[in-house]
Amino acid sequence: MMSVSKTEKRRRIKTRLSIKKKSEFEKIFKDSAFVLRRGNIFKLNQTGALIWKFIDKIPIHKIVQLISKEKKIPIDKAQDMIYGFVDELRKNDLIELG
Repeated sequence: MMSVSKTEKRRRIKTRLSIKKKSEFEKIFKDSAFVLRRGNIFKLNQTGALIWKFIDKIPIHKIVQLISKEKKIPIDKAQDMIYGFVDELRKNDLIELG
């Protein structure tokens, strides 16, 4: 039986996550987004705004593909970037992972 690395296990789990936004207000523009949560306003850059737009609508692996194509970067780089961003959203209580 083949051994699966911790990183690979994490990636498999994360690609199957359901994500629920916890924002009280959001405004998405072409090159940024503003998200309100518990009296704090978070400004997202263009990539963050694109991820935020789709985070509760399509699976993470589809967002990875979208960002990879949009930014013309390898899938693994897009994946690391998005998982880091999702972790920051979670730490700031902007999303709930299911």
